[in-house]
Amino acid sequence: MSLMLLRIDIPLKAAFAKGMAVPLRSFSSSVPAADQGKERMEAAMNKIEELFAAAKDEMEYAEESQGSVYYHEDRVTAEKAVKDCIDAFDTFLKDLPTDEMRAEVQGKVGMKIKELKMAFEALPEEGH
Repeated sequence: MSLMLLRIDIPLKAAFAKGMAVPLRSFSSSVPAADQGKERMEAAMNKIEELFAAAKDEMEYAEESQGSVYYHEDRVTAEKAVKDCIDAFDTFLKDLPTDEMRAEVQGKVGMKIKELKMAFEALPEEGH
């Protein structure tokens, strides 16, 4: 599929200049819909990467604070960070347009998300 920027043909330019009715749907955006979709997907993946890094950091803080008075709060913060990351990933998967894309993303990123969840679950409950 090739992407083509919309262009205004000469007769349409003349009609538009004269104030004639022109189909506005053709001029609604200077960025092709496919590019907009790609930008949204990239933004969502960037967000997931940020949430993943934050969750890893929070789990590290919790691991370091085991046995201290700070552990409970650090573990709760890590739990929220992991949940936020998993939720963003699940939403991203759900919003992908095809099953093929979902399978590809699940294969490439899904294992890291699963490992993140398992690492959090390996943190001991408070007082254990």
